[in-house]
Amino acid sequence: MSQQPQTAQIKDHLIRVAYMVMYCIIFYIAWFILIAIGILQLLSNIIFKNPNNNLTTFGLSLSIYIQQIVRFVTYNTEDKPFPLDSWPK
Repeated sequence: MSQQPQTAQIKDHLIRVAYMVMYCIIFYIAWFILIAIGILQLLSNIIFKNPNNNLTTFGLSLSIYIQQIVRFVTYNTEDKPFPLDSWPK
């Protein structure tokens, strides 16, 4: 058995770990944004009697993005989410 394929495999694993760490950091930032959206939506609903449509739309795409991160980090997909792919619609 040659060392080259094993070295390449280790390199691939290390790259995957780096992406996973990056996406975990992004996940926590997205989590705080999600909390802020929830608070703003509550205030909007109290003050204006309706949730803000822009925040509703962004909240939906943010929830899809968080799901994409979780799927990547848990090895359910090899597809890398934003910023290495487009933002979810």
